[in-house]
Amino acid sequence: MGNVEGWTTSVLVTLVLAACGDGSQDSTSTETETSTSDGSGSTIDLSVTNVDSGPDEAPDGSGDTDEPADCETADDCLEPTTPACVGGLCLGCDHALVPDGRCFAMDESRPLCGPDGACVQCTADDLSVCTETTPLCDAATSLCVGCTAHDQCPGTACDKETGACFPSDCVLHIDSDGGQDYESISAALDGSMDEYRCVLVVHRPAAGATYSEDLEVGGRHIAILGEGIGRPRLASSQSEHVLSADSASVVYLSGLHVIQGQILVEYATVSIEDTDITNNFGPAIRTTSPSSRVKLENALIDGNDFLDEGAIALEAGDLEGVFSTVLGDDRALRCVPPAAAVVRNSLLLNSGDQLAVECPTFEATYSAFEVEYSGDGNQPLGEFQYEWFVFDDSVRRLSETSPALLAVTARWTTGDPTTDIDGDERPDRDGTMHYAGADVPD
Repeated sequence: MGNVEGWTTSVLVTLVLAACGDGSQDSTSTETETSTSDGSGSTIDLSVTNVDSGPDEAPDGSGDTDEPADCETADDCLEPTTPACVGGLCLGCDHALVPDGRCFAMDESRPLCGPDGACVQCTADDLSVCTETTPLCDAATSLCVGCTAHDQCPGTACDKETGACFPSDCVLHIDSDGGQDYESISAALDGSMDEYRCVLVVHRPAAGATYSEDLEVGGRHIAILGEGIGRPRLASSQSEHVLSADSASVVYLSGLHVIQGQILVEYATVSIEDTDITNNFGPAIRTTSPSSRVKLENALIDGNDFLDEGAIALEAGDLEGVFSTVLGDDRALRCVPPAAAVVRNSLLLNSGDQLAVECPTFEATYSAFEVEYSGDGNQPLGEFQYEWFVFDDSVRRLSETSPALLAVTARWTTGDPTTDIDGDERPDRDGTMHYAGADVPD
């Protein structure tokens, strides 16, 4: 029968309270359920401490109390995996009368009861705690995390430097054919000058016309994203630079084709992904200050550097590249110490007589060059051959005659892009070997 004496005492206390007052329970009880009848005419208190068998009764009702109890009340259960007190044992939150309420009472930073009975920050259905720089819920850990890709922020973009999604109240659409918020990117930048963070969505004109722009971004976080079928084309109109970024600004370029215009990075960070940069007489990208940072992902840089400065000229600062292709006419990459570059799963080649890379502080892994470079998984392909590539919509892509070795050079790891520059799928299993560079051939 279990601890009859304890149960009888509870009934007597309840009856006495009913006789002496309005029968209300102690207002200091942390978890209370209304009373009911056992069918015998007596009222039984169903507070949490009496629903639980208590520390002096085993959960199976056997009366075996050889093992000491874990808890007397839920306040004794402090682990997020076992926050509920039931039968003298600390169990999962799904055993509590109000699972989410028990989790919130124990730790406001983990206010939800997860499917496995542990208190968690968030679930796939409830991201209410996930805000600011951690707007997403990691399914594996049920913790709020920052965004890492633009498609994780529907309707806006991911500010990867902070982990926050761009605000939805500054998303501007540009189409030189009209019918959108602005007809030029420059006008959109000027019109949103009061906004620190803004997304500019660039539509490709019906006739495929090029946007002639001399963009200047200073002290702001700006995402410029191509929209629709085919990449919108940008070119400098009067100056050498299609984009100048300075004053601690952060600029994201995605889904674009930049032609005949250099990207100048001064005291700023520029992230370039799913974008072609072609046809510059000098470097496609130039950095000039120690705090200049360039990040490449699925970027293809080609047809630049006729002045022996490098398709990418790092005069200061640093560069990070993953699954990107840099093709130089004299050099693919040139650094001025102490500028540094780190690339992974990338392809750097030079069609001229020079080596593709002239950079004293250079690290590469699982990447391909004409010659051998130190680093895990790097592969030499031999002398550059134009037949390795074909032109597709005025940009270079790998041909069927590209080196077979290139197909097993890159090593995919979690967090790498799951598609190439054109949206073709890459394998998404850790350790899988695949094509180095921005492009997977059709």
